[in-house]
Amino acid sequence: MVLGPLVFSVVIGMSVADISGRAIANLEVDALKHEKPTFIGDTLYAVSRVRELRESKQGDRGIVTVETIATNQRGDQVCFLHAEGPRAQKNHATLGEGKLPY
Repeated sequence: MVLGPLVFSVVIGMSVADISGRAIANLEVDALKHEKPTFIGDTLYAVSRVRELRESKQGDRGIVTVETIATNQRGDQVCFLHAEGPRAQKNHATLGEGKLPY
């Protein structure tokens, strides 16, 4: 069996290209549930959905709430997480002249 923190790390890593391109930082993971065991040799799939977007107190960023569900090759849901973090808006200094990273 694979330890839960490794499964969590892999699932977070799989979602980076899709949802973290404009991330400034991560605020919190407020829900994490390992629903079924993951075994050596399993193939993991992760699907992330944006659940909420809202403005932050700083005008150059917003807060995004994301839900990620991981399944194995049999379609069993093995991990669920709910996370929140700030994301740069078009006028944020890290983006340089209002350019979006993708």
